[in-house]
Amino acid sequence: MNLPLSVLISVPVTGALIGWVTNYIAIKMLFRPRRPWRILGMTVIGLIPRRQAELAERISETVNAELISHKDIENVLKSPGVDAEIRAAISSQVDNMIARTVGRIPILSSMASSGISQQLKSVLVDQIHDTTPEMLERLVQKVENSLDFRALVKERIEAFELTKLEDIVYRIASHELKAIEYLGGVLGLIVGVLQLFMISLQHGPG
Repeated sequence: MNLPLSVLISVPVTGALIGWVTNYIAIKMLFRPRRPWRILGMTVIGLIPRRQAELAERISETVNAELISHKDIENVLKSPGVDAEIRAAISSQVDNMIARTVGRIPILSSMASSGISQQLKSVLVDQIHDTTPEMLERLVQKVENSLDFRALVKERIEAFELTKLEDIVYRIASHELKAIEYLGGVLGLIVGVLQLFMISLQHGPG
């Protein structure tokens, strides 16, 4: 049986359109509708808006457990690089303090010229620097008591505007999402061709 040209064209094209539209709608429904719609007694809302609180909870748990913790902050503060920066800052402040003091007290001018001020500076820098581990320990403890990474991340995600989140997702994954849409069209086209094949088998030659 020879199928009409209109059938040969319309069946694959219809399948392709249905596949493309289905995937297009599925992608859009990740974020929309942003607010619940009541349709025939059912509540319809986008996947992300519906699960935003749950996503915030899961992401905050992951961030807190895998990405950043108070221990990470402590390790950074106690790293050799930061320690060198702290010592340099202490040295600079001691230099400024000695310079201001020498200018006010004449007797210290002679001490400065004799090199005693450099010895004094070295002692002061060492003494102050020796107290930094204890200060850093108190600082880390203060951060642990006052900063909850998990709660902070959860709060930020829950407060994040869905329009901004949607824009970010589309900017990052626009090519992949378009590929999914086109894949739906290709699969629909294949289904349409298979339908034509099945129709031709059912009617047989003639």
